Amino acid sequence: MTEKPLSGFKLVLLVCGILFTLLLVIALFLPSQSKALSSAYRVQSMSRMRNILQGIVNYRANHNDAWPDTLDDIHEDLYSPLEELIENPYTHDNPGYEYVKPRKDADPATTAVLFQLRDGKQDLSLEAGYGDGRVLPYRAQ
Repeated sequence: MTEKPLSGFKLVLLVCGILFTLLLVIALFLPSQSKALSSAYRVQSMSRMRNILQGIVNYRANHNDAWPDTLDDIHEDLYSPLEELIENPYTHDNPGYEYVKPRKDADPATTAVLFQLRDGKQDLSLEAGYGDGRVLPYRAQ
């Protein structure tokens, strides 16, 4: 028994069904991929902040608990070059972080010293770096 070839209309319906299914799968996959990518950038940004903060902690240990005047002062106390750390992969700002020198008597555990920048301005909705090396949601003092 010989089978009839698909008529033109049935072939178009089959191709449209396959394309529709493929587009549906892609549409369902893209938002989750975007969220995952955004999350990865945020984690990478927090890692860079921890590296910069570790440089600040090391600087303070080597300079009698004095705070650095600028981030340029900590280049010897960093494990990676500051040029590699200063771009924020989450906000895509370069420089992506702002160091704010605290008072001499500031408590490192409660003093935010490193802020993420978005469009060149501090974004307090993102995590901040504290003088003791932690990266946490910003807490106004």
